[in-house]
Amino acid sequence: MGTATLAVALHDPEGRTVAGVARAREALARAFPSVVLNATTDTHRSVLDAFSSFGDAEVLLHPADEDRIGQVRRDAVGLAFERGAQQVLYSDGDHILRWIEARPDEVAAVLDDPVDDLTIVGRSPEALAAAPRRLHDTETVVNHIYGLMRPGRAWDLMFAVRRLNRAAGDVVVGRCRASTVANDVEWPLAVEEAGLAVGYVAADGLSYRTIGDFDRGRDRHDDDPEAWIRRVEIAADHVGAMRRYL
Repeated sequence: MGTATLAVALHDPEGRTVAGVARAREALARAFPSVVLNATTDTHRSVLDAFSSFGDAEVLLHPADEDRIGQVRRDAVGLAFERGAQQVLYSDGDHILRWIEARPDEVAAVLDDPVDDLTIVGRSPEALAAAPRRLHDTETVVNHIYGLMRPGRAWDLMFAVRRLNRAAGDVVVGRCRASTVANDVEWPLAVEEAGLAVGYVAADGLSYRTIGDFDRGRDRHDDDPEAWIRRVEIAADHVGAMRRYL
């Protein structure tokens, strides 16, 4: 397996992911010799301790602010490269825990084949179809627009898992400016604009839950109009970030 630093951002004030770290500990340790966690100051101490217990881990703290998640993700990636990483896998903390527990083989495959400077890891059609409807319906629009901008690419962009080499990391940290989750589209577009290679892997093991529902068997929020409004707003942020690359 190729070696990479795991860079994650996480907001978990109730410590919902601690059990997931415990279950995934061996798989995480095999895949990632180093971990950088950029957590909110509201994240429960037990979560920080769980990630800190890895042999080569560094924890950053930032104030909770959903509108700054793009910067938070860049900071995690930047610190990983500052610490000497040649390859970084970025993921939101809850995503990597569910993914590596469900499909450690998919994680290993992404790390074993670093052909492109930046690899987008998206959901397979089956995994996307299983997503909550408010995600599926709004994210499909963003994916469709990207496919019009980059013909032939039926890619799933909005799951926030990215593998980067140092050249791509330099572009992301040095040139990208999206402060919201619109970094999902900005990073690959900026890396490609810089003349580097962007690739794609579809994963069956990616699944979505809110942090509050981390270990629940199903999502509970598709009947919440506010949750739908938020997902439409997130999609609009992505579309706005894409416009400058037309």
